[in-house]
Amino acid sequence: MKKFLLILLALGIGTYSFGQKVVTSAQNVSNKNLLNQAYPYIAAPNDLSVSTGPTLPSNETVRSRDFGDELVIGQTKFDLQSNRGMGRQLTRLSNGKIAATWIFSASSASSNADRGTGYNLYTPVSGWAPYPVGTPITSMARLESAKVGFSYWGALNNDASEIVIAHNGTNLNKETRSVLGTGTWTGASVSALPMLWPRLAVGGTNNNTIHVIGSIAPIGTKVSGIYDPLIYSRSTNGGVNWTTAGNIQGEDATLFKSFSNTAEDYAIDANGSTVAIVVGGFHNSAVLFKSTDNGTNWTHKMIWNFPNAPLNPDSTAIPDTTTCFDGAFSVIVDNSNIVHVWGGVTRVLEPTTPSTNLSYFPGIGGIIYWRDNMATITGDLKLNTTNYCWPYNSFIDRNGDGKFVIHGGWMGTAGSDEMWSNVGATSRPSASIDASNNLYVAFNAIADDIGSTYLIRGTDTIPYRHIFGLKSTNNGVGWENVIELTPFDEGTDYMFPSVARNTTDSLRMIYQRDDIPGISLLPTVNNQHTLNYTNDIVYLATSADMFDKVIPKVEAPNSFSLYPNPSKEYSNLTFSIKKAGSVNISIINLMGQQVYSSKVNVVAGQNHKQINTSELATGLYLVKIETEGKVYTQKLIKD
Repeated sequence: MKKFLLILLALGIGTYSFGQKVVTSAQNVSNKNLLNQAYPYIAAPNDLSVSTGPTLPSNETVRSRDFGDELVIGQTKFDLQSNRGMGRQLTRLSNGKIAATWIFSASSASSNADRGTGYNLYTPVSGWAPYPVGTPITSMARLESAKVGFSYWGALNNDASEIVIAHNGTNLNKETRSVLGTGTWTGASVSALPMLWPRLAVGGTNNNTIHVIGSIAPIGTKVSGIYDPLIYSRSTNGGVNWTTAGNIQGEDATLFKSFSNTAEDYAIDANGSTVAIVVGGFHNSAVLFKSTDNGTNWTHKMIWNFPNAPLNPDSTAIPDTTTCFDGAFSVIVDNSNIVHVWGGVTRVLEPTTPSTNLSYFPGIGGIIYWRDNMATITGDLKLNTTNYCWPYNSFIDRNGDGKFVIHGGWMGTAGSDEMWSNVGATSRPSASIDASNNLYVAFNAIADDIGSTYLIRGTDTIPYRHIFGLKSTNNGVGWENVIELTPFDEGTDYMFPSVARNTTDSLRMIYQRDDIPGISLLPTVNNQHTLNYTNDIVYLATSADMFDKVIPKVEAPNSFSLYPNPSKEYSNLTFSIKKAGSVNISIINLMGQQVYSSKVNVVAGQNHKQINTSELATGLYLVKIETEGKVYTQKLIKD
């Protein structure tokens, strides 16, 4: 069984375990020029700033912001919501009810004997079930009577009843309730489903078919020439009876040799009788399996072919260094039965001969977009210029200073491997769709720091992750301006975004939030992020039209500057212009509203303008200069 290694900038090595499998990671930084985007992103860092930050903010029940209010709907001390990509932990029904599930534990012990499903339900009449912050987490409980993990929820019988599926280490456990939101849960272990790390999708007539996928149990099982294959089963009567769990039709050794040492590198969605499953990552090709008859028959299509695939990395060398999918996928079947796929990207490294050591690079990131009426992606993903909705190895310049800043260095001298959580630096896409087939995707990315840090290993620090979002109104051909969905809190880590599948007036999601970057379960060596720490499960709704209110950015010349920035009373604007005339200067808030405007006569060459910022509310703004038929912007922070 292959062991994956984490290789740092200083070539230090560490390992950690996740779930019941072992994986480690490698970090690589390459030099690239600054790229330009409406909300600018920057290539992999080569000039990292180092500084210390302010005191971390205290936890609050609700944090107000322009895009919506954070609402704590649950808590947990088990802070690994997924080993790779996110399944649907949030579902909004047509009647306005919203169900949320997460992995819950109130235990500080590494055994997490009380681990199970955390659950909350929103109704239009009563809102979310009360969750008073400050209530001891030990007074809360899981749905199940025994330890389970990695649970997912579905509504059945035209949203009349509900089911939760989770694994218990041997097979799947189901919890059902005949009336959604009311009554007692009934639990049972389903021996016909020998799966780990399940994913669930509901479809078919009256939404009464449950499609389930997961890694076969026990680990080490070989079926159809594949070690630890992905297996599938369905129930057409609400979970009473199940088909024999096994490889998906067409999933054989011509496509894959091994899924050993991977977990949750797959995603599933259903829309009526059309079902889509995506699987791949690290040392495997990415493949779409699709059924148009509610899971009876399947076809498959290659999304991207891993070099020399299919291969077993224990016995076949991997071409170095290969850019590949990291296994974090999201998939949606749209209203025309077209399948849309998003996948995180990383790189893997192996010695020139087959070895039990394989490394991946969590400092590499990017998100590929693909749909099933596209051709198979060919060639090196690193060189691909067509399929990225978020560019390869690029990061968001949140403060517009032209640098990607991580306090304390990229990963610190000791490694900080608990930060990387088995995926790339920009990954864990979670997608949504509206009635007009507009596509939305939220994703995790390392946050460009603008003034805080958290000490995690002696003098080492680890960057925080925040959650960002993109929208496409043209079937994924182009992607509009990126917005930051989570608040601009500089002392907060936002992880594991899970977006409700269907967007109406708002993009709805839940995520895990705490004040310490990284994950306590990964790894254990020198990790000060302990299981004693309580993580909030947060619900956030962002108005869908926020994606349309971001101000386009055109790169400003080097002479366009603002000082001081951050500003309290004023900021000096300096810019150069080729010929005398007039320019329009304006300040735009994050709602897209103009809060300042001035027309200024200028001379050829350098010009100066002092802007009064004393009456601006604290926050982030865009200063915009319009001149010579062009628009230039810089970010301004008001203290």
